[in-house]
Amino acid sequence: MADTKQRHRALAVWNLLYQHRDKVHYPPGDQRTEFIHSVSTLDELEALLTRPQGVTVDCSQVVQLVCHVAGWKSPSGTYAIDGSTRTMLAGPCRHYSDARGAGLMAIVVFGPGTGHHTAFVIEPDAQGGNPLLGSHGQESDPRRIRLHDEQAGQPPPTTFLSVVGL
Repeated sequence: MADTKQRHRALAVWNLLYQHRDKVHYPPGDQRTEFIHSVSTLDELEALLTRPQGVTVDCSQVVQLVCHVAGWKSPSGTYAIDGSTRTMLAGPCRHYSDARGAGLMAIVVFGPGTGHHTAFVIEPDAQGGNPLLGSHGQESDPRRIRLHDEQAGQPPPTTFLSVVGL
């Protein structure tokens, strides 16, 4: 269950990735790496991030990694290399569309059908509905970006996934 302590742990994982963003690379093409199972603590993740080559992950792998180190169940239903926006949308998380209801570390999926991109809410905005997101969608990321700015470059719809049941 994603309680407040785990949400803050998940945020600490995201912040560690952001802090070492020069060592977090985006894979070319469909290249994916399987290392999520080997990392279960912040110290283990930091050890990977301080290697000369860093880590190479796409947006859905970042979500899987953050959830795994936070101690949550997988938002895709399983921690496997084929975890993707498609499997997150089909996974166990409740879907909703109102950004004002997006809590800390809610998962955001952009795009129709199987989805196009995924990110996290790292600073909720219950009043204005424009939360700050943690996003990793290109080599120059991870980055912090407001929802409305990310939506400008992503296909609709925007679907929020509740982490409450993870």
